[in-house]
Amino acid sequence: MKRIFTKKLFIFIVALTTLMSALALVVTLALGANVAFADAEAEMYIKSAVSDLEGNEYAGAGTLSVWEKDGAREFLIPESYYIKITDTAGTSAYEVNYVGQKFFTAIKPALVPSEETFAADEVYYPDVILTLSPDAQLSTLEGVDDQLKKLDATYTVNFLGYAADPETPELIYIMATPLSGKALFGFIPASAFDEFHVPYQQRAQRERDDILAQQARPDTPLEPGDLPAPTGSTALKIILILGISLPAVLIVILLFVPSRRGEGVRKTRGASSDGRDYDDPGVTQKRYRSDRQQYDGARSYGRPYDGYDNYGGQNGAYGDPRGGSSGYGDPRGSSGYGDSRGNSGYGDPRGGDPRMNREVRGYDPDDPTDRR
Repeated sequence: MKRIFTKKLFIFIVALTTLMSALALVVTLALGANVAFADAEAEMYIKSAVSDLEGNEYAGAGTLSVWEKDGAREFLIPESYYIKITDTAGTSAYEVNYVGQKFFTAIKPALVPSEETFAADEVYYPDVILTLSPDAQLSTLEGVDDQLKKLDATYTVNFLGYAADPETPELIYIMATPLSGKALFGFIPASAFDEFHVPYQQRAQRERDDILAQQARPDTPLEPGDLPAPTGSTALKIILILGISLPAVLIVILLFVPSRRGEGVRKTRGASSDGRDYDDPGVTQKRYRSDRQQYDGARSYGRPYDGYDNYGGQNGAYGDPRGGSSGYGDPRGSSGYGDSRGNSGYGDPRGGDPRMNREVRGYDPDDPTDRR
């Protein structure tokens, strides 16, 4: 029975722990999730991580890389921007959508897709238009892809990312769309364009603005009795609260759930010094009979006058040699219980037995034989 109870308690604790962990995960995801818009559909995305949102004013090259088909021309997605997963290309890569074009990215444990929603006026890729410098000589610049050497002011040039090769950090990956015809993709030095900056994606930019506003806000001294405003991650606070509450709940359960061991302790404490458990009705009844037998055996009424305490004997009496033929053995009486006056008492000289005085009539202070 004890093993069954322990097993049930263990299952209950595991279930409770799992439930609270799931609750913490749901709360964390709910707090970190973005607000869903009615005119948007949730899809799976991978975000390019931000290295220093507070310190860097603009988005630099992230660590999330994509490449064209067959592994050609790999580049880095700017920090804070997303790529949308559209399919799985084998077991090692995702097929993704970025600026409306198909690219591929590696499947890595660190890259965990998440469900995101974007408003109609919100884009998940950089929307940066580059202006070709008037004095740029593309034919003489080093690192320009061949198909891009014919660029001119009639092309719309979109910035897409940074070169993945650390030996060519000056190169950027662009999409050049002519007035008519097919768009061109490739690397070109950033110096071929007027100075530009890549802002953070709108969500990251709002987060950065909030951080800077919080820092710029002057500290207001607390009034007596006021508490400082909470800071830090709300999700982390919830996890810490649950981590503190869970052990407390388990302790309460362990303290108030009855156990079979308590019954054993009670029985042990209920046992007397002679080893008997007087809480057990069987033991109590047996002990009562034993004590009553010892008490009755120890009772004494003095010398028997008429064989009352000594049954058996002769002449038809109950054991007194002085007894008569029809009485209880007293030579002084033939029909009573041994009274010489014919009374039926128990040998009292006044017609009764002193034991009758004691046990029937009660205490008689005038009776010299009453020794009570």
